[in-house]
Parts: sequence; C-alpha cells; structure tokens
Amino acid sequence: MISYSFVDAFIILLYLVGVLFLGIWRGRAGTEGAEDYLVAGRRITLPAFVASLVSTWYGGILGVGEFSYLYGISNWLVFGVPYYLYAIIFALFLAARARRTRQYTIPDQ
Repeated sequence: MISYSFVDAFIILLYLVGVLFLGIWRGRAGTEGAEDYLVAGRRITLPAFVASLVSTWYGGILGVGEFSYLYGISNWLVFGVPYYLYAIIFALFLAARARRTRQYTIPDQ
C-alpha cells in the first residue's frame, strides 16, 4: 500500500489548486463559438500543437510510457521516433492546407 506524507499531499493539493485557478482564469476570456472551443481559434503555435499531439499519443493511444518502462528505450526508438517524424512532416507540409479548408477534422472534408 502506498502511503503519502504531508508534503506529498500538499504538493498534490497545490497542483490541483493551480490547475483549477488556471482553468478559471483562462475560462474568463470565454469562447466566441465552436471554432474557439474545438480548434483553439486556430491560433495554436507549432510547439503547442506538437506537445498536444505527443502528450495525447503517449498518454492514451499506445501506452508508450508503460512499454518503454517494461522493454527499455529501444521501444521508444521503434514507436516514438517515427511518430515524431510524421508529426513534423504533417506540421510542415499538410497543416496549412488543412487549415485553409476551415474544417474541424480531416474527415469533415
């Protein structure tokens, strides 16, 4: 069984309060429509876009963190590096074209 000290609980509580504050603070700006909510008003920067894709991919889709823990860094080289390469190719060559269509997802076309 995992036991938490006061410091652990304080750090977790501080993190949760920080996330709550950030959500309330950014939520005050409001959204003006579906485009603001669904595609961040089409104002997201390339580093934020790549970070969002990578975090989604690592966290939920393939579970690379667990596989890398179990099988070592070679797993990341097999699964991670190609993903980064294709994400860069998409960002450089296809993102502007996809943005011009003003659709929310590629299947909307």
